[in-house]
Amino acid sequence: MENEILPFGALTSGYVLIPKKLLTYNFNKRDTSLSYLEAFLTVMATVNYADNEATIGGHKMMCKRGESLLSYPSWAKLFNWTTSKTRSFFKKMVKERLIAIIPVMYGVKLIQVIDYDGLTGKRKSTKKKAAEDVCTPENYNAEKIARKDQKFYLFWDAYHRATGLEANDIGMAMIIWKRLTKDEKELAIIKIEPYCRRINNTLFYKTAVNYLKAKCFYNERL
Repeated sequence: MENEILPFGALTSGYVLIPKKLLTYNFNKRDTSLSYLEAFLTVMATVNYADNEATIGGHKMMCKRGESLLSYPSWAKLFNWTTSKTRSFFKKMVKERLIAIIPVMYGVKLIQVIDYDGLTGKRKSTKKKAAEDVCTPENYNAEKIARKDQKFYLFWDAYHRATGLEANDIGMAMIIWKRLTKDEKELAIIKIEPYCRRINNTLFYKTAVNYLKAKCFYNERL
């Protein structure tokens, strides 16, 4: 089955199992900078294999499987690139829907490999997945349903990590989200950090529902 997120049917021809340490060892031995493909493989080999708690600026947060909190300069050092080229690379990967960049607090961004399990060959069985997709009183969960909309999940997770607010009223947020245009959904995500930077006081942050309802993202500059 062709993956709906990755381009060019990337998961349709099987897998090559390569140890992460072998990848990083060989890339680290190179004197020249990496290609874009090698850089993406480096990302795959560097992000967390399992959920791990991290401490940023004295604040503890969970960096999940398939995610990394490395800074652009740190990635640039791994790739043997300039920081500007590294930023361009990650923008391209976001455009290709291979990764997502989620602001978690001022000056800190989380790199998330989209469908990390799919890329590493870890897939749920069709039978189990079908059972999870059936909405019954026993398994109904608003957050689980929300996660089917990849963009909404990226927004929901990024907004509450950046603001530190409690993630409430997800059902109402989903309703408002569906009314937004494609461009507005993109703005809602990328303008979270500028919004938090401008407000600069957690007491005055709007809830995610009110942020979307008021379309606060139109007020912010990158």
